[in-house]
Amino acid sequence: MNPSILIVGDVLIDVSVNTRRLSRTEYGCPIHQVEGCSYHLGGAARFAAHLRNALPKSQVVLAAIPPSDGSERSAIEQGMSLRNIFFAPIASPPYQSVKMRIFGMNGEQFHRLDWEIRGKGYDLSLPQFDNPPFIILSDYDKGALSPTVVSQLLTMPRSGLVVAPKPTNQAMGPAMSQADLVVLNEAEKHQMTVSGICVVTRGADSVLCYKGAALLAEVPVDAITVEPCLTVGAGDAFLAGLVASIAQHGLTDPLGRVPHAVRYAREMLDGGCGEVVRCPAIPILPQFR
Repeated sequence: MNPSILIVGDVLIDVSVNTRRLSRTEYGCPIHQVEGCSYHLGGAARFAAHLRNALPKSQVVLAAIPPSDGSERSAIEQGMSLRNIFFAPIASPPYQSVKMRIFGMNGEQFHRLDWEIRGKGYDLSLPQFDNPPFIILSDYDKGALSPTVVSQLLTMPRSGLVVAPKPTNQAMGPAMSQADLVVLNEAEKHQMTVSGICVVTRGADSVLCYKGAALLAEVPVDAITVEPCLTVGAGDAFLAGLVASIAQHGLTDPLGRVPHAVRYAREMLDGGCGEVVRCPAIPILPQFR
């Protein structure tokens, strides 16, 4: 089965800066020399690329607000095109979201700088789908999933709905109430109430599965064979494995698909694929500066 997939969410640019510490000033401020810099897809774009890896034969569409900056927009669009993912722009006022992660010699992130102009999606134009799509809302609360866009999505014919919301985006409430599955991390779970089926990731600890407030299952996370310096993107890998398995096998037992998602995320780490190890996400075009 090759389901049609629609991902709607916020796209980001991830910038990784590798540094070497030189000295410390008399005021305790460390001085670092930049050794290298790389650019990567982030947010819903990174998740879309993971899902394309998991479902190589499916029709995959990513709907998002394109960055206002021309080079950033080109990087997102071409990054999707190279992976045979259809990019459907959401109309919005000017939008930009860039995360710069600064790493020391030991590979640990010690600082992050963000540049952000929030968008507000007001019109969603989509291509024709082969079948009613399986919809995933990949929310980073940057403005793509506005009340207008969410309302439009909820009226569409669909084969399933998975929501990965942020607690700060109140527009996601109606989507969560209609979702077949809600996916949260542990911190988000403490801030949100989910009445339906919910999967909660907890880093290296076991994955918890709830229906409302009742704990239904606990799925262990086996040890991985490599020690990742940074697991940026591991949550996207988990969600991609979960969605791919549910979209292919149906919604009769969504919690039964959780072990597959854990295996997929672990394979990404074990393989040292660069999507979740050291330099986060997926390298984009070298001409993007």
